[in-house]
Amino acid sequence: MMNESDLPRHESILYFETIIKKHDKVRSLDKVDDYLYCLTLYNSKKYRVYLTNLYTVGIADVIELSNLHDINAIVTMSSWNSYTLEAKEYGQSIGIGVFIFKELMGAINYDRPAQYFSGYDKDGNKVYEGARD
Repeated sequence: MMNESDLPRHESILYFETIIKKHDKVRSLDKVDDYLYCLTLYNSKKYRVYLTNLYTVGIADVIELSNLHDINAIVTMSSWNSYTLEAKEYGQSIGIGVFIFKELMGAINYDRPAQYFSGYDKDGNKVYEGARD
């Protein structure tokens, strides 16, 4: 169960709204609820994004938020926030992207945003910028 400190700050919401509208793949942005947005992409797909300020998004958070909301992504907004690899992988398995904001900006360039990763490490493993060990 989330508490008030887990909700994104007003300036984080304004930042999201301002920056995401400028993304080349975003045709429009609609606010569905306080922290839930629907992006209409230029390929006409709808992409529903839930914003949070959870310090570390865990698998229980992904389960809770996906049960409460019809979403395609969970984005933890503050630059010091992250998610567990378990949360990321579980989200991917059910078609929900778990991201820090920077990753969302990259993910919406692809047909399957939930599967987005930042690159590969020197050993050939996928890199998720927002993952915390």
